[in-house]
Amino acid sequence: MTRRPTPEPVAPTAGLPRHVRGGARFSDVFERRADLVLFDMDAHGDDIANQAPNTRVALQDVGVERRSIPVTIADPFGSDAVVQIPCAVRVTVALDPDRRGIHVSRVGDVFATRTRDTFATLVDYAEAVLVDLLSAHACAEGAVQVSGVLSYLEDVDSVRPRASLEHLDVIGEASARAGRRTRTMGLAFRHLTACPCVQQTLKHATGADIGAAAPALPLLTHSQRCTTRVTIESAEATLSTADLLQAIDQVVVRTQNTLPRDAELLTVFGAHARAQFIEDVVRDLLRAICLRLDDASDDTTLAVESRSEESIHDFDLVASARHTVGDLRRVLATAPAATS
Repeated sequence: MTRRPTPEPVAPTAGLPRHVRGGARFSDVFERRADLVLFDMDAHGDDIANQAPNTRVALQDVGVERRSIPVTIADPFGSDAVVQIPCAVRVTVALDPDRRGIHVSRVGDVFATRTRDTFATLVDYAEAVLVDLLSAHACAEGAVQVSGVLSYLEDVDSVRPRASLEHLDVIGEASARAGRRTRTMGLAFRHLTACPCVQQTLKHATGADIGAAAPALPLLTHSQRCTTRVTIESAEATLSTADLLQAIDQVVVRTQNTLPRDAELLTVFGAHARAQFIEDVVRDLLRAICLRLDDASDDTTLAVESRSEESIHDFDLVASARHTVGDLRRVLATAPAATS
């Protein structure tokens, strides 16, 4: 397997506060130096993790899940600033049949050491941790999954200018499997949908001309708040966060937390003027993102998962799809032009 070099940190950070825990030293309690004890254990084959298990079968995933891991990355929106994101991180390696377990302390050291660095993206952080993890355990296969909440400010276009504190769930993954290295970036976000069924039924109920041009105002219908997750998996990095959001905003009307009355009306109008099923959201996002991946290889994989909190039902709707860019390109090449 060809190993990609460890992603270099963008710049050193100020780092976290440091503390030295008090208490008795190892040699004070056991009257032997700790390094001599560990050397003696290794010499006698008593490092339990490196011993052979009773049942010698391979394990595909063994690892650690932790929360509140601080990860520092460059501003995803392109300024010179850096942002620190609290993340949930899941790291795993594949264990050979003759390895009983992992060295958990080595994982903890990787987490701690990497908090000192700033990375270009969350995916670069995941890949750096993966390289460290595989090296520390002398393993060839493993995976790192990172998810966190990116908080940022948006200027609200309104008669009375306001600021809005917004949040995106950001995703970064890196894996080494069967000699193949992959990188995955993604976002999860909240948005509105408006039901087209009610609008169409209202046309028939009121005797409106179905073939007439769309009315100046969207017709009455109900709306839902949805949560959607999009990911791009490839051998190399693909879209930036800003570029991915531009593709998303072509398809959906995302929620916003600060909404003066004029901005509130514009948001609701936009969702109702673009009435959508959740199925439409998934398909149209695949199309919009694929069209932005000009340089991506055909085996790049796009995935979209969406959940709609139904306002007139006591259940949620879900939809998802996963396709390669090559498959999507073939579909789009023969498809009629999309309508808004």
